[in-house]
Order: sequence, then structure tokens, then C-alpha cells
Amino acid sequence: MHDRRKARRYQVTLSAQVTDADRRYRTEVLDVSAGGLLLAQPPAVSVAVDSLLQIEAPMIGRVQARVVGVSRHGIHLEIEPHTRQYESAIERLSILSQAW
Repeated sequence: MHDRRKARRYQVTLSAQVTDADRRYRTEVLDVSAGGLLLAQPPAVSVAVDSLLQIEAPMIGRVQARVVGVSRHGIHLEIEPHTRQYESAIERLSILSQAW
């Protein structure tokens, strides 16, 4: 899978709770950008491309995202719909990443 993100990625490690249809599981957000994020894929959890997931994580809050791909790196997601809350979270995370 090639990198389709146009916006800069910010590497993070945030605990996340994911809801996918009728199941819930915990994983980590590995990076974020203005358009999406990357989740670590938990063992024994598979997701289909085009699935909608609800993700809740510190600093990000609750967002809905569509699976656009799955790779050895994790679950690639596009935020749908884009919200001001998510944009604000990315702004805060970008400032923090520059401080590290």
C-alpha cells in the first residue's frame, strides 16, 4: 500500500477504544494527520476495507472513520466526516510533536 495522505503525519501512541458494528476492542493510534489516522491492528481482529469504525482516544475524542486499507503497518483510516473537533486535535498534536 502506498502513502495516499497529502497532509503531514504526526507519530503518536494513544490508547484507543474502537467500535466496529457489534464488537469493541482496544488498540493504539500510531499516527494522525488532517485526513486520517493509523491504528495498530490487534491480534485476531480483522476489518474490511470500507468498514466504518468509531474511535475514541485521548487528545482526539470520538471520531468516525472509514477503513481505506489494511497493511503490515496497521489499519489505515480516513476520518468521515471531518469535524472541527478533530482538526483542533490535530493542531494540538502537531504542537506537542514539535516540542518533543
